[in-house]
Formats: sequence, structure tokens, C-alpha cells
Amino acid sequence: MTPVVEKIRQENKDVHSIDLSKEMHMANIFGVMGTPATVLVSGNRIQKYVLGARSEKFIRDLILPD
Repeated sequence: MTPVVEKIRQENKDVHSIDLSKEMHMANIFGVMGTPATVLVSGNRIQKYVLGARSEKFIRDLILPD
């Protein structure tokens, strides 16, 4: 998922990638129980939580729904 997230992150400053092996406390904050995980946060609230690898289209649709 890293290449997909990095590509989208370069296009959208609001997209972030976190390496949980280096920042385990973030897993606790977001309730991440497995990786890869995608967490959509808006207004200091978790809006969506998706576990597992997903396609670039899926991630883009999650971030910018129609």
C-alpha cells in the first residue's frame, strides 16, 4: 500500500502515512489492530476504518467520494 499512499499523499497534503513499527502509539490512538489499515479522520473524529490492502481507486474514492 505504501506506493499508492505515497502517490496520493503527494497530490493531497491532508493524506498521511504512518509507520506503526516506529510510531506504535498512533495505533493505540486510532485503534488500529492490524495492518495495513486506512483510517479516514474528519473533524477530529474517525469517519471510516478499513482493514486490509486496497486499490488506488478504492483509496481515492474513500478520500474524495462523489
